[in-house]
Amino acid sequence: MADAATTYYPDDVPTQHNPVTRYNVDVPENDPKLKLFQFPGGKAGKGTKYKLENEEKDCIMLYVLMNMEEVIPFVSEFTDEMWPYDELPEPSEMDTLLKEGAPGINKNFVTWFMEKGRERNVDMIDELKCVSQGCSREVTKYEKYDVNGFRFHTETHQKGRANPKTINTGVFTKGANNFDYYGRLQSVYELTYNRTNVQLNIVVFKCHWFDPIGGQRSDKSIGLVEVKPSTTYSGADVFVVAHQAKQVYYLPYPCQKEELKGWEVVFQVSPHGNLPIPSEDDYNNIDPVTYEGIFYQEEQDFGEYILEPLVEEDLGNEAETRGESVVDLKDISMLEKLLEANDNYDEPPPIDPSTLYSKDSDSDSEPEKEKEKETE
Repeated sequence: MADAATTYYPDDVPTQHNPVTRYNVDVPENDPKLKLFQFPGGKAGKGTKYKLENEEKDCIMLYVLMNMEEVIPFVSEFTDEMWPYDELPEPSEMDTLLKEGAPGINKNFVTWFMEKGRERNVDMIDELKCVSQGCSREVTKYEKYDVNGFRFHTETHQKGRANPKTINTGVFTKGANNFDYYGRLQSVYELTYNRTNVQLNIVVFKCHWFDPIGGQRSDKSIGLVEVKPSTTYSGADVFVVAHQAKQVYYLPYPCQKEELKGWEVVFQVSPHGNLPIPSEDDYNNIDPVTYEGIFYQEEQDFGEYILEPLVEEDLGNEAETRGESVVDLKDISMLEKLLEANDNYDEPPPIDPSTLYSKDSDSDSEPEKEKEKETE
């Protein structure tokens, strides 16, 4: 009855059906309408004030805008207005246009969108107008942060831990260019957008990313991913929104062969209290014809084996070596001695069954009875 009753307790009462979460979750004061700002996270330590560099701020603002679905129509409008050619820009040209603006026009997308947000008749909700005006350079910096069922530590905090049992710096996220990005967490910034009558907060991770091309290799047949931590991603966009990050850890090879030196294996970390829900791919990833999709250990070449059919003489007690020649003189001598010993082996005489049973200690044996007769 007690177990059934706890099901109907209020959500704020911790029970076995509603246990206290291991990690912190900050409940926003308001209910954001912008999707990117709706994902909760939690501070796991005291924050410190930090002032963003201009380059950091520009990079963060562009990244946040490019990850908001509400901004997509304005990106198209900016491209139509700023791109001087009839052909659509290539991905690299589009990246340059967003960051630097069109040739001869010193206005990138962040600046253009800020001006757009100030127009009176612009079709924007109040929250989007707030984001368009940019975040404050004054941010709160953390060394630990909880999100997606993971607790992340910055590299600085990790190195300062005495005898750590876990390593919480590994970060993984999927890029828009179909690349998987692996790296380590460097800083955690909580941004504040408050230049209008609305205030919004969002947390971003600054990471050291490994080179996704020269510093990464994978074997899809066995699900193995390797990274080279000594490499560095060359791009300037090193930020991700906190809820886009998943936790991984890297394990170096104990065997340092030339082809393994500097490479480490990636292991995915399961989120605490929130195991991933199986997808259709987990059940339908096996081709019934080719059996592709099954994880297996790579085969090794141990040579060729020839299995010969058994004949009647093979069923005896003597073992016979097939397909292998003994050439060492010492081995040949030892085998000859063993064969000779087997030929001279005589079977032991049969055992008298009567000797297998011991007589009772109180009974007199036949020899003892004869001795008693002689003494009499």
